[in-house]
Amino acid sequence: MADTQLTEAKAAIEGAKTRYDYVARIEEVQEIRDVYNELQSTLKQWNENRTSLQTKQLQEKKNAELLTVAVDKLNACKVNQQKINEAFEKAEPEIILARKLDATIEIVKRNGIQAKKEFDAAKTFKEKVDGNIITINKQLEKEQLQLKELNNWFEAQSIYKELVPRAELVISLLNTAQTAFKQSANSEKTLKSRKEVLDGDKLKLEGVKKEAERLDKLLPAEILALRAKLSDGVACPVCGSLHHPLRTEGIVGEVNLEEEELNRAKEVVKKQLEVLTAGIEESDKEITRLATMVESYSQQYKDAYADAESYLVALPMWKAEFEQGLLQGKLQKVATEWNTNQLALTQVKEKSTNLLTALTGEKSNLEEAIKGLAEKDKKLTDYRAEYNDLADERKKLLDGKSADEVTGFFQKEKKTVEEELSKLTEEQTKLIANSESLKGGIKEAGTIIARIEERNQQLQKNVDEWIIRKDGTISRELLAELLQKDSAWLVAEKKALDLLKKNEITIKATLDERRKKLELHQAAEVRPQGEEETMENLQVLLKEATLLLESMMKRNGEIDATFAAHKAAKEKVKKIEKELPVKESLSENWKKLNELFGSATGSKFKEIAQGYTLDVLLTYANRHLQELSKRYELKRIPDTLGLEVVDLDMLGEVRSVHTLSGGESFLVSLALALGLSSLSSNRMKVESLFIDEGFGSLDADTLRIAMDALERLQTQGRKIGVISHVSEMNEHIATQIRVEKSVSGRSKIEVVG
Repeated sequence: MADTQLTEAKAAIEGAKTRYDYVARIEEVQEIRDVYNELQSTLKQWNENRTSLQTKQLQEKKNAELLTVAVDKLNACKVNQQKINEAFEKAEPEIILARKLDATIEIVKRNGIQAKKEFDAAKTFKEKVDGNIITINKQLEKEQLQLKELNNWFEAQSIYKELVPRAELVISLLNTAQTAFKQSANSEKTLKSRKEVLDGDKLKLEGVKKEAERLDKLLPAEILALRAKLSDGVACPVCGSLHHPLRTEGIVGEVNLEEEELNRAKEVVKKQLEVLTAGIEESDKEITRLATMVESYSQQYKDAYADAESYLVALPMWKAEFEQGLLQGKLQKVATEWNTNQLALTQVKEKSTNLLTALTGEKSNLEEAIKGLAEKDKKLTDYRAEYNDLADERKKLLDGKSADEVTGFFQKEKKTVEEELSKLTEEQTKLIANSESLKGGIKEAGTIIARIEERNQQLQKNVDEWIIRKDGTISRELLAELLQKDSAWLVAEKKALDLLKKNEITIKATLDERRKKLELHQAAEVRPQGEEETMENLQVLLKEATLLLESMMKRNGEIDATFAAHKAAKEKVKKIEKELPVKESLSENWKKLNELFGSATGSKFKEIAQGYTLDVLLTYANRHLQELSKRYELKRIPDTLGLEVVDLDMLGEVRSVHTLSGGESFLVSLALALGLSSLSSNRMKVESLFIDEGFGSLDADTLRIAMDALERLQTQGRKIGVISHVSEMNEHIATQIRVEKSVSGRSKIEVVG
């Protein structure tokens, strides 16, 4: 039976010989797979680009034909336009004269009618002026009453007169004091917590030091004594184990081992001492830094509070309101109401002035109306005689046609030609642009095709050389066929073929074992002994032995198959290990690139680029900020695009930009604007810089510093424009454009300097 199975297994392997050869061929061509696939890809790209090139060439030819037609039409249209312009130039003097006469006739006619009606109109006009005068007087009374009420309000709120212009500064000082107080409290809380941690670490350090002293006193002999007391089955008092293999080893070995254990324990304690010592030193530094911050915040609170107090001394109960958190809101409300009423007062005064001006004008109008009435009767006769003379002269021009009719005819013709000319010019421009685009596309496509052909030739050469090295065993057609098989098919096929060999090995091993057993059996002198060794008993024993033998032979075959598979796997691992360094190097490069700026949306690389640009901008901005205010320096919040300020007067304390006052914020904004101008000037020349408002929040010294910086920029050849209502700036600016209000909502512009 085993012989039959072995014959069948060998026949199956022989029948699968072509499959073995096919798999070997597939594995052989794997070394050229990447080159072959790239060759097929470049061939596909070449065909696509070749088709694209031919399409663009046809489009360019058609576009050239359309361009020729467009040029002919455009030239014809220009000729027609010239003819119309010449005809219009010939008729234009007569049209101008006719239009002047028409205008004169119309004026004379209108003046004659007006002169006849003006007497009645003068009377109506006088009544209207009288009514206007009455209305203006009533409005003046109303405005005077409102002016009195506003003056009374300002008198009642006179306590805030000196405070309102500095409201923003005072509120900023109060906010700074409030913030500094809160930060001081928080820092004190943190300081207390760090001191508690430091005390705990010191206690731990004392315990570890005691443990180190104990270990220094401990001798290996003590450990040997403990081991000598160990018994099998009795738990170790140190580790709890019931087995003590070290107990039976030599004394020298035990001494060396115990010394190693003792040294390891000392090393652990030493590391703990180093960690705790370093932690205590770090805590001391942190406590010193926090104490400095608490003192700094306290001083900042005192300074801001003292500055605010110098402005608020005239206000009763301001300290209580500040402690309750109500003072800033109250000051803001009063300042807003003050400014609103101030604006209303200015408007009332301007309106009163306008009403007085209007009243004077109405009286003047009445006098002029009475005086002009006497002149109208005389003018009427003169207008009629003049009208008849002008009408006779007009009939001789343009055959009596109106100038608008003749002008309209020419304008219509010119407009039609101009529209056609514009349309043809636009069409020609588009065709020229399209032609240039197509030519550029053709040139680019030719370059791409040449590059692809060069690469294709190189790849084709590599494939041909590989086929030649195979000495004709693999043709181009067979290579294409073999590379069509994917890895899944190859794995499945190799698995099926390996199974055939494993089956043969198992059956062969079984057959060999049985033959050896048979030879031993035939050589032995076996005789039945006793009644228990009857034929039936021996057959049962033989059957059991046969089953056991088959089981053992099957297991032996499985083991042989496993060893064979293991050997093949080792060969495969060796092959992979040769490729591993190259793959690891390539993977490492891609991994580094991914860590640097890898992102599915590109936002990581964008943030990196924006971060570099922002760092450069801050370098320029800090140079300008040093000239404006030496106290602050700008820096970027780590790993973000946000900004914060370093207070150099507060030992380099880092603050939020929102804690700056109005004047400080303006200086920082100005420094950033100047930095952006410097950054842009590397690629383009920035000629002008305009600054709108912001100077009103600066004190005299800061205003002088800002103006000095702007003047330095102006001396560098840049035009600096400042938009402001601050009157103190007049002496710093030589050339000014002033906008002044006038009556009836109008304004007047005056250039000074």
